[in-house]
Amino acid sequence: MKHKALGIILALVLFVVAFPMVATPTAQADAPPSAATLAAAYQAYYDELMEIVDQYGIGPTLHPWEYSDDGVYKGVLHAELIRFGDSMLPQLLFTYDWGYAPGHYVVNWCVFGYKTGIELYDSGIIGGHGYGISLITDKNGVMYLESYFSGLDFDDDGREINSEGSTYYTVKNGEWVEAPEADIEIADTRWCSLTGDTVRAVLAQLQLPQTSPPAPPPQDATPSAWSLNVNGGALRGTDMYNIGGNNFLKIRDIAALLDGTDKQFNITVDGRIVNMIPSAAYEARGDEMTPDPNAAKTKTSESTFSFTLNGEPIELTAYMIAGSNYIRLRDVLRLFDVYVDYNAGLREFYIDTTKAYVDN
Repeated sequence: MKHKALGIILALVLFVVAFPMVATPTAQADAPPSAATLAAAYQAYYDELMEIVDQYGIGPTLHPWEYSDDGVYKGVLHAELIRFGDSMLPQLLFTYDWGYAPGHYVVNWCVFGYKTGIELYDSGIIGGHGYGISLITDKNGVMYLESYFSGLDFDDDGREINSEGSTYYTVKNGEWVEAPEADIEIADTRWCSLTGDTVRAVLAQLQLPQTSPPAPPPQDATPSAWSLNVNGGALRGTDMYNIGGNNFLKIRDIAALLDGTDKQFNITVDGRIVNMIPSAAYEARGDEMTPDPNAAKTKTSESTFSFTLNGEPIELTAYMIAGSNYIRLRDVLRLFDVYVDYNAGLREFYIDTTKAYVDN
């Protein structure tokens, strides 16, 4: 009876129509990837997928299995680029070797993601008994992976029992995490196919040239007369601009403000790469924290400079004004875990390097 049920399930899954290759969640937390990040990610995904294809081949290939008269589907059976959770950069999902053993189903799956422009994180290989893989979309368009168990298990006394259940995963803040089922309002569910056609399609897609999203339009930058206080010291003023409702100031001014505290950092520039070095004393140029009395409203576009932290690429929104990179104050303080509060009436920021960053 179990063998017959398996045959029906496999037949249904194999005739599933191919789904779109990239899901597009409506709720996203991070910034769109640059062309360089996207190209590097796709190259990494291609290398990972080719490695598993070289090892297992592209399925489905039916092989007899020693435990039953049925078969198992061998090879890489499904591949897809999906933007899970709050990520703007798609992740690579693939599954391989799906079949039947006495009392349970078997599938292996893996999710790879490209993080901070340099390294892969992965779900680990989830293999062994009891797993089926489906893709969940919630009512906000956010994607989850459901790892489903259905089959025989064993209780604490070693007796066979029927068991089933699901675990849900997604991406949150750049990490692959388990998501509580209670937090998910499911709008759509679909199974991963077993045809192998998606694998060939993704390999072809990963080799296509990747282009960056359209450049955002120029923004108004209006001089913003706020003062800054660090650890209870004297209030200090500097060039600051309001862009899109946020206060931006020179990255070197932020380094000068934090210099001498336990959250200090130095800045080096190599070509168009700005590197921040944590814990290093700031090497001043001499023009830091000097307000421009002639500052006026202007138009500005996002900077073409890239930013790194101790040599590791990071995503920071920067604007170029009069040859200097202006960064959102909160973005840098969040990066170095520095507390900041403000008084809108007095137009003052209060920075405390002894306390952790809090969104407020």
